[in-house]
Amino acid sequence: GTAFDPPIPATIQPMVLIVICLVAVQSVVNLIADWNLEPEVHTDEPDEEEIEALKRANNVLKSMRSEGGRNRGLDAMLDLDMQVAASKEQGQDLALSSEDRDIPQGVQETSYDIQNGLVIQRTVRIGDVVERYRKVVTKTGTYYFRGDKSITKDLWEMNTNLSYD
Repeated sequence: GTAFDPPIPATIQPMVLIVICLVAVQSVVNLIADWNLEPEVHTDEPDEEEIEALKRANNVLKSMRSEGGRNRGLDAMLDLDMQVAASKEQGQDLALSSEDRDIPQGVQETSYDIQNGLVIQRTVRIGDVVERYRKVVTKTGTYYFRGDKSITKDLWEMNTNLSYD
């Protein structure tokens, strides 16, 4: 092997023996400490206070999610409006490429097969802004992209399921 060949088995075996002894001592100490304690009684009955607290927390979470969905959609629209306004102020036109001019407003979805998977592509056009999103489903997992950058599932759903209240 090498110039330095440590005696691993000779050091590991005594360490394993020491750890086993320490675990045995700890179990005896726990047995002595618990010897004279009153036995604990466990029931399968749910605690009513805890159930009510969980229900209240669940209702609050549901209301926050529904409000958040509406706000995120509005935020996305405002962001696009700000991009368009900023480009006009700077004298730049958000000119669409020739391939993007034919894309209708809203969300269009196409899909195609790849080796060991499927790609779902959604093209989102709002005004003169076009963004392409991909959801790649393979045997190893599901991956989300905006352009060539990886994004989260939440961003995929929020940006490609455009419904504004």
